[in-house]
Amino acid sequence: MQSDRTETTDISDVSEPTNANAVDETSDSVGAAEASPVHPEQIVQAEGTNDNAQPLPADPQVTPGDGGASEEAARPAPLPAIPPAADLAPSRVGKWWLVLCFSITMLVYVAQIPRLLRFSSPPTGDQPFYLMDTLSLVQDGDLELSNNYAARDEDKFYRLAPHPKDFVGMSAPYPLPAQLSLTPARPPNEAYAAHPPGLSLLILPAWVVGSWFQLWWPATIIAMCLMGALLAVNVFLFAHEVTGELWIALAVWVPTAFSNPIMSYSYLIFTEMPTALLLLYAFRRLALGWGANGPVRLMLIGACLGYVPWMSVRYLPLAGVVGLYATVQWWRYRRTFREEEAQAQATRTETRNRGSIFYTLWFLGPIALSAALTIWFNYYKFGRLLPSAEMNQRGRVETFFWPWQGMDELIKFFNAVIGTLFDRPMGLIIYAPVYLLAIVGLIAMFRSGRRADRRIVGWLALLTLPYMFLIFSYEGWNGVWSPPGRYMTTFVPFLAAPLAMSLMAFSRSWIYTIIYGAFASVSVLMMGVLMNDPRRLWPVEREKIWDWLGQSHEAPFHLDLRTLIPTFVVAPDEVRNPRNTAWLLGGTLVLVLVCYFMMRRANIIRSARPLPNAFHGIIWLAMIAATGASWCFANAHYLQQGTSLVELDRWDLNPYLALPRGIAYLDNRIYVTDYDDRRVGQLELDTAAYRLIQPVTASGRINYTRPGSVGAGPDGMIYVLNNGDGDQALLVMSPNGELVRQTTLNAKGSIAIGLAFGNDKMYISDMTGGRVLVYPVTGGDALAAWTPPERKFNNPGGLAIDGDGNVYVVETSERSVHRFDKEGNLTKKYDLKCDPMFAAISGNWMEVSCGTNLISVNIKDGSSQSGHVDEKYPRLYAPTGLTFGPDGTLYVLDGSTVVAYRVQH
Repeated sequence: MQSDRTETTDISDVSEPTNANAVDETSDSVGAAEASPVHPEQIVQAEGTNDNAQPLPADPQVTPGDGGASEEAARPAPLPAIPPAADLAPSRVGKWWLVLCFSITMLVYVAQIPRLLRFSSPPTGDQPFYLMDTLSLVQDGDLELSNNYAARDEDKFYRLAPHPKDFVGMSAPYPLPAQLSLTPARPPNEAYAAHPPGLSLLILPAWVVGSWFQLWWPATIIAMCLMGALLAVNVFLFAHEVTGELWIALAVWVPTAFSNPIMSYSYLIFTEMPTALLLLYAFRRLALGWGANGPVRLMLIGACLGYVPWMSVRYLPLAGVVGLYATVQWWRYRRTFREEEAQAQATRTETRNRGSIFYTLWFLGPIALSAALTIWFNYYKFGRLLPSAEMNQRGRVETFFWPWQGMDELIKFFNAVIGTLFDRPMGLIIYAPVYLLAIVGLIAMFRSGRRADRRIVGWLALLTLPYMFLIFSYEGWNGVWSPPGRYMTTFVPFLAAPLAMSLMAFSRSWIYTIIYGAFASVSVLMMGVLMNDPRRLWPVEREKIWDWLGQSHEAPFHLDLRTLIPTFVVAPDEVRNPRNTAWLLGGTLVLVLVCYFMMRRANIIRSARPLPNAFHGIIWLAMIAATGASWCFANAHYLQQGTSLVELDRWDLNPYLALPRGIAYLDNRIYVTDYDDRRVGQLELDTAAYRLIQPVTASGRINYTRPGSVGAGPDGMIYVLNNGDGDQALLVMSPNGELVRQTTLNAKGSIAIGLAFGNDKMYISDMTGGRVLVYPVTGGDALAAWTPPERKFNNPGGLAIDGDGNVYVVETSERSVHRFDKEGNLTKKYDLKCDPMFAAISGNWMEVSCGTNLISVNIKDGSSQSGHVDEKYPRLYAPTGLTFGPDGTLYVLDGSTVVAYRVQH
């Protein structure tokens, strides 16, 4: 396809116009047609003045030729000339191309909305809370939500959401649990959301229009699609302004607009995609040069930057970086004018006006107004300048691990770095591999010879790296409940520039064209897989993609990729993760190195000041060393000595357990509890027969309340921690399930899941009371209550007792296990790196179900190590209850499966 531009310059002989008014003033809006082009008579050769690049000599260190092709054939198309004080060339693409890109994007997005409403309904994640703010603004004219929650206004997007005949839907909490911030400046009866109202205001017009047809939530989805389509147009323009090539702009627009994360977040009420639109538009317009923007554009740029913090407080530094870029561009424009003494007086006057302080008020006005409103809003809600970081439901939650406190937090940081890109359920590159080629484009931008390209790279690094460093130090780096690459969504559109430059550099290379086409096709294909069942936008259902790709007859190919891609979020695979991260990181390095050598060998691009080969080698060695160090840190826990779990047998339980909890062994039988479905089951190990046991009295059957745990008592009876009132607190049954007695546990709270026997006593972990209660085996009144010094337990879980009578208390929310002696004195604390639930002890080792794995703790020296299941056996996914048999066999309750292991430390 032919380029839709006129005046250009070769990549090895870049020159820029010296007329500061080369860009005519026109009106525009986000994603609209750009400034007028540079006219041919305004292009002059620049001899090293201002920011113009000088003609570039051939690189004497490069061997021309590419498989026999001439150097001229290998040379890429010329790059567009960049005006002084600018970093981008004005696009001359026809407006109808912009209309076409917007229309196609919007039509494709909107066409998928019925499928979204069929599968991914009602709105989940953070979406309902933004919708509640919008609803309150429309109905009440305020952001106070207490009356809206009381009136169940969420029905407008829950019960009253469209349900087609073939509706599938997905589960969501109802009534909607409030997500509120602490607002000490407001009366205690008032309720306010935990997030700023910026996104809720953006979708407000769509909500109003949707209310005319009782389609409130679907109308807001259309509004999000509109913003996504505008972002796609800005991506198209950004790519065109960097290269001046229409075919390149189209080649970047297609995989960007129709892949994750931009397309995914165009259907969801999240802040990342609209924030990307605001930032990219502002950055693009400033990169075109301060003088390329008239009053209307400057006011729009200022409005975009001023509005960014209203989307989320975490975006304030991003708006600050783009604001700093605006200051630099204004200063460059003023300096350029002072150096152009040969210009006509009329032109000079106009330029002075555009660079004057008065002229900048068009830009500063919206920012100042937004800052003033932000200060007022914060004082109104919180009584202080900055918003509160606390929530009514959880208080202040410390979720950042910076500065790093020891090796464990450093390991978590590098897990987040690699996981953000390559994690199976949440990684950006896994679902859109085309963005991997942006690394190639960054190299091309450095070697292009245009200083403007290097400046853009520098500003993009300043915009993204500090923010992503913060995200990598965040417990929720993966976005928790969201499509893949949530926090990268804000920056992905900026990768249009390096993607475009990679295509420009290899415009004559059929090898790179194939590589780019393959990566782009896979990106679009993976988006199709997500939208085939939009429930896959959410993490739990998304894991089923890999089963679908490997087994479903609907899949375009059958390939089991689950074992080839690492995961750091859902059940990390301690055996395969080191291998999988190694081949992904190594493959990335090899791909980039191959493309780099292709550039040098074919003389595709040449730098104005070529660096010695030794310097290139040092840089690449440093990059290889950094990649290797990242791999070592990310896999440090997996590379340590571990516990070997050799599977001996497994039993699948039917009916399935909704919320499995405790497990006990007695007389070659395993007993398990189901907290949610209120059941207790018995598994015969010899025959694999599984049945539910129901206690019966003379008055009839007794229904379980909330069985949190089960244990084998010293009298050979089965004790069920029932969590009922009065004598329903504890049920004692014979091994066959016959009820022996009902027991009170005075002073116990409503929830307990820890039960253990030893020292002629019974120990109960009172989760709601935050303590361990000591009872006689017959129950009744507590003999003692144990807690850590000067505080209560934070969600005490399972209990275990060693051969010396010491009692071990699992504290789930503090990631630790506490050891008490027989008298209740705290003698040791074992710190873990995950969320423990239950424990069992054999000899000097304590096995702990911890997150998605088992951790072995040496109770003597306090050392710990991960449990490794041999690769030929199914791995653990959700272990909870643990118990040892008399022969040392470890029985693990893993979901609705009981697994027997031989443990080797």
